[in-house]
Amino acid sequence: MTDAKTKLIKAVSEGRAQVGSSEVISALLTESLKHVVLSSSCPKKERDSILYYAKLSKTPVDVLKETSAEFGSICGKPFSISAAAIK
Repeated sequence: MTDAKTKLIKAVSEGRAQVGSSEVISALLTESLKHVVLSSSCPKKERDSILYYAKLSKTPVDVLKETSAEFGSICGKPFSISAAAIK
């Protein structure tokens, strides 16, 4: 398991994660985030916005090889997730 996945799983279990592309974009605009993780199937529009705002805020971004459905299951959620951020 990659380091980004391990950190994300821990952050989700501790309640320190934002889940969903719109929540991640909002958090990038208003908060200081430690890390952003994207699924391989994150829609291009959301991916481009997240990468842009992450670059402006100097927040590291990892793109996983897992799809959104697999990413949701990794985070222990019963739904697909395209993006998540660690606070």
